[in-house]
Amino acid sequence: MTQLTQGTRAESRAAVVDFEMPSGAVLAHWRRSDHCPAIPAAALVISGTLAVRMPGCPDEHCAAGDVVRLDLAVDAWTIGQQPCLLAALGTGGK
Repeated sequence: MTQLTQGTRAESRAAVVDFEMPSGAVLAHWRRSDHCPAIPAAALVISGTLAVRMPGCPDEHCAAGDVVRLDLAVDAWTIGQQPCLLAALGTGGK
């Protein structure tokens, strides 16, 4: 770990690696509460738009580049006629 003090600069480098990530598409008119209500998950939205509703919060729309966490109490559904392509980041846990 690099420790910074006033007047110092740290540089970091990242390597691009080739890896595979589970992914899938949810079709137009898909709704989480109707199709897979008991699976908590996190996913990266690759394409399409996903609406997300958390209890007591306004609806949010997630589009390409957004990460969404779908806890058990969260509902989600596709917006529009296009499928929503998601890359799974994990399931379960809190």
